[in-house]
Amino acid sequence: MPNKKISVKHIQIDKANQAVIIACAVASAVLVLGAFTSYALLKLNAHQGRVITENEKTLAQLVENIAIKEDIVQSYNLFTTTERNVLGGSTSGLAEGDKDGDNARLVLDALPSKYDFPALATSIETLLIRNNFSLTSFDGADDEINQQSQLLGIPIADAAETIETPEPSEGAIPGVIEIPFEVTVEKLTYQSSEILLGLLYQSIRPFNINRIQLSGSDSELDVLVSAHTYYQPSKTINISEKVIE
Repeated sequence: MPNKKISVKHIQIDKANQAVIIACAVASAVLVLGAFTSYALLKLNAHQGRVITENEKTLAQLVENIAIKEDIVQSYNLFTTTERNVLGGSTSGLAEGDKDGDNARLVLDALPSKYDFPALATSIETLLIRNNFSLTSFDGADDEINQQSQLLGIPIADAAETIETPEPSEGAIPGVIEIPFEVTVEKLTYQSSEILLGLLYQSIRPFNINRIQLSGSDSELDVLVSAHTYYQPSKTINISEKVIE
């Protein structure tokens, strides 16, 4: 076969074509890389914008909380340093009267922050005995474990015994939890029965009487009072972390 000679012009065209192909490949690679880089930068910029926005919200909330804290501290100091408390007693307690004590203690006595059933039993027993009443029995369910589990969101299905929480009574106050109980006092007259109920109504701790049952003779009555009081769980400050996507 005769040898075909490739002309110089043809070689130059082939080299030009190769250069164009290489240039197009490089341009395509640069374009794709630029697109990915631009997308990453835009995504990073959007993320940083969200982070800055959340930081600004957090800072504004902190500034507001600090201002509120100062108002709370000032109000608390004014509330607890008055000469006479809300009951008209001495805040110093030097007179050791039933109405003495600082306002903060009186508020906690009226509405405790914990479901402390033994403390409730002791306070009622002290109140009755101090006023010469003969306490026969004090009954109720010590539901402290169940209450704490509900507040913390911890299941108690594995507990050995679960006390059923009673349904709130009609007109229940939002934010407070009822503590039902029954107290029996013996050897009363109608007059002393009225005094007994007056003691419960005049107590610093609110008692809502559901039922009163009288048994015995006119001069020697046994009185069963079914009632409930309240406690309000204390507020907690939860500092949480938020992941910005």
